[in-house]
Amino acid sequence: MSGPRRTFAGSPIMMTHWDPGMYPDKPIPLIQELVVNILAYGHVELKDVDLFMNEEIVSYLSQPPIDGISNWDLFVSLVRTKRVTVLTPDKGRRLSEKTPLYSAARDHARKRGHAGQRWLKFDEERKAYCQKLDKLLIPENACRPRQAPPRNRNSFAETMYDILTDENTEWRQRDAFRHISADNAKLIASFCAEPQKAIEFLQARGDTDIVNRDQGFFRTRLYQCTGKLANDWERWSFENLAQTVYFANELNREDAAGSYSGRLVECPNPYVPATAPPTVNVVVEPQLSPGCLDVFLTPDLGDVLNETLAETGSVMRDFWKAAQRSQDPDKEFGRAWGSVAEEFARANAKRADERRRQQSSHVHWEKLVNVIRCAHLRTGLASWGLKLVVGSLPGDWQEPLRQLTERTDVGLMLAANILESPGVQLVGPAVEDWIRSGVMEARMLPKTRNALLGAAAVRSAVAPIPIGDAARRSATHRSEDSDSLG
Repeated sequence: MSGPRRTFAGSPIMMTHWDPGMYPDKPIPLIQELVVNILAYGHVELKDVDLFMNEEIVSYLSQPPIDGISNWDLFVSLVRTKRVTVLTPDKGRRLSEKTPLYSAARDHARKRGHAGQRWLKFDEERKAYCQKLDKLLIPENACRPRQAPPRNRNSFAETMYDILTDENTEWRQRDAFRHISADNAKLIASFCAEPQKAIEFLQARGDTDIVNRDQGFFRTRLYQCTGKLANDWERWSFENLAQTVYFANELNREDAAGSYSGRLVECPNPYVPATAPPTVNVVVEPQLSPGCLDVFLTPDLGDVLNETLAETGSVMRDFWKAAQRSQDPDKEFGRAWGSVAEEFARANAKRADERRRQQSSHVHWEKLVNVIRCAHLRTGLASWGLKLVVGSLPGDWQEPLRQLTERTDVGLMLAANILESPGVQLVGPAVEDWIRSGVMEARMLPKTRNALLGAAAVRSAVAPIPIGDAARRSATHRSEDSDSLG
């Protein structure tokens, strides 16, 4: 595929929180999330599994049209901006590159499963849906194979082991992880170091149909093991940790930023000392905004986005350059996002006016011409009748009435001739267009601008330093024998 567009923040943002197990209970509407993140970051990456396994997303993209435009239509428009990339299975899985989403879904249904369970949703309707995605994404060159995980190591088990055995346990105080007990942290760490112990743990509790039992200790196996814990809240905390470890490694491989919402939070980093200075992470987050979906309900949404970013891309680049150093990121963002909202509103109004011109006739101008014609005709008839009456009136009344009648008739005739002249026939509709365009812009600009201004906010908070391979290699407290970690 063609190379991705340049991003504004240095790397694209991956919609990590779209994972079926992590999706928020009250999510931001999908189209709004995509629009805000494209405008803020310049490029968005989606995971194939989320598009066909997240039931909320499947339902959203399958809804019937509203006012002739469906969520699918809007999604297509955004894909065609070339600012959305769907990550498909890495080449090592040897799935079809011509139908990557259909092949991946079939592979999950046959042998991979989801969250430790077999995936049973690959029915005829889901097959047709995956084929529809492939028919959209492949011609648009919108797919890219994931970077394959290293073959000689299990980075998931390694990172999980290092977190669970880290002497610094402050990370357990975070809401997402606070139910993890010290004893079960040691238990799961032992599974990371010796995957066979996880199989024995499951078999001792009655499990015989263990999916992919010979593939080491990965996220699926952790889900299976923590499903046997007596405390549901502890299971919930372990699942949160598993997801954030999984995505920390994937984001590192893909050189992308991650989206964090609901249960999904930044991964603890066991490779930095507790005395290391805190890091302030600045992210742009979509927000629920009244009227936002009405603003985005336009058939040329992708064109509006590209026109907006052609004018304001440099503004967002400057924001990201200054954000990490700024004493007031909120102020920096407000200034940059205000420019983006203003330009988006203009581009949206311009596109809406172009559609109006293509679909509407100059009815107001035609009505004006017809009114003048009718008035001229009626005045002519009235003039003929008055001439019959004027003769019977006193002499001092006759002349003023005759002059009034003739002047009115001449005036209307002149007006009708002027309106029907070629020059005025050309200018008149243009004047009507100009007036109607001004009215449309006056109505749309503030509504669109205000909706977009409320659709995003910046969050700056102390967060763990992102995990990277360099940090792992330099870690001193990690086991020297990485092969023992699965």
